[in-house]
Amino acid sequence: MPPGCTLAGTLAKLTAGEKLDVVAKAANVSAEPARFVGRGDPSIPAALSTAVFHAARPTDKPVISSATLDDGSTAVYVVTRTRVADTTANPTLVQQQNAQLQQRSAQGEVAAYINEARRKAKIVKNMAVFE
Repeated sequence: MPPGCTLAGTLAKLTAGEKLDVVAKAANVSAEPARFVGRGDPSIPAALSTAVFHAARPTDKPVISSATLDDGSTAVYVVTRTRVADTTANPTLVQQQNAQLQQRSAQGEVAAYINEARRKAKIVKNMAVFE
């Protein structure tokens, strides 16, 4: 982010009603166009998906917040609308989706643990073992 551009300032501008693309351009970052995402959508990072789906549902104003991603970067998101699928039509599909969601969540937790372990670990290679 350019000097003087902070996460708190960015969130404040968005909360005040500035458009996301204008705020993103001022911060010299990219903004994706608005779209609906599902819980298992592989196009967004797991940490962002978790934050978005744990956010409050918007009522009269959009929900604006941020999430720290596994790589340490920060994503700002704006939730303007939500929709709920009809789960009564196919209970088997609901069970499959829940299993996939649990698996994805577990994979995200394992990936975060491995990344943190790699970041903190001091690795010493003993090449004499391979001789």
